[in-house]
Amino acid sequence: TRWLSHPVRPFSRVESRDDFQKSGSEVRSPHLLRNQIESYVKTARLPEVLMICGAPFLGVLLTIPDFTLASVSRASYVLTGILALALHVYLYNACAGLVYDQADPRRRVDPLLGGQLEPAKVLVASLVSLGISLAIFLSLSVYLFLIALGIAMLWFLYAHPRIALKRIPVVPTALHVVGGTLAVYLTCAAME
Repeated sequence: TRWLSHPVRPFSRVESRDDFQKSGSEVRSPHLLRNQIESYVKTARLPEVLMICGAPFLGVLLTIPDFTLASVSRASYVLTGILALALHVYLYNACAGLVYDQADPRRRVDPLLGGQLEPAKVLVASLVSLGISLAIFLSLSVYLFLIALGIAMLWFLYAHPRIALKRIPVVPTALHVVGGTLAVYLTCAAME
């Protein structure tokens, strides 16, 4: 938790959360909510999450037995689990990499670094996404739950600042191959 309490110096002209709230529109209701949603979408890197879910989606399409209501419902349920797992990975990676990302000028537009989001709240969103994913796969079988938990542990090792396997040459590529393969296997196995 030490890395979560690390003070973040925003890159933007906004110096604190109070300044951010004052600098926004005086009418808080729809604008503040929309800004918060946009900040979470940017932090989660939603377009990348959807792209990562492409291979598991193809796995579901190739293993769906027929296009009945029951099969399409199960496919949607499985893909929701994969999407929640991918969201967890990206949100956790954003929190865990906060200390390193401060030095990266390409990350200046990140809402987490800009002070629009609190690291603790992003971590909670990550854990909620993980909980949803694990609950979905546990409801299908213990075997699928263990595979999903294994994928989450793999990305924990990848992103955690004390372990930081993503900082070791070649290891991130291997982890992406293994993690992607497991995600496709998870969705295919869940459709049987």
